[in-house]
Amino acid sequence: MGNIFEHGIVTTGEEVSLLLETDAVKIERIVSSAGFMSEWYNQDEDEWLTVAEGWGKLEYEDGQIIEVKRGDIINIPAHAKHRVIDTSTSPLCIWISVFYS
Repeated sequence: MGNIFEHGIVTTGEEVSLLLETDAVKIERIVSSAGFMSEWYNQDEDEWLTVAEGWGKLEYEDGQIIEVKRGDIINIPAHAKHRVIDTSTSPLCIWISVFYS
């Protein structure tokens, strides 16, 4: 048993915790450091994503920017190239990602 709001001190990058993994699905809790910006992601799986705390901004390869805040849900199709371009500082951004195919 765990708690998605309990995490270590995240000063740079992201803290990724695997919550569940089967042959069909993988669920991760991701805590982004303040103002985090990622490299481009190009995943083989679809990703269902929600923000449990804070907010984040995602950019797609075509330049579209989406801001997601606590409680928002989005679905990112496989191979939709995207990246995190900014996150909240207080509280830190906590994402729940469900990868599936």
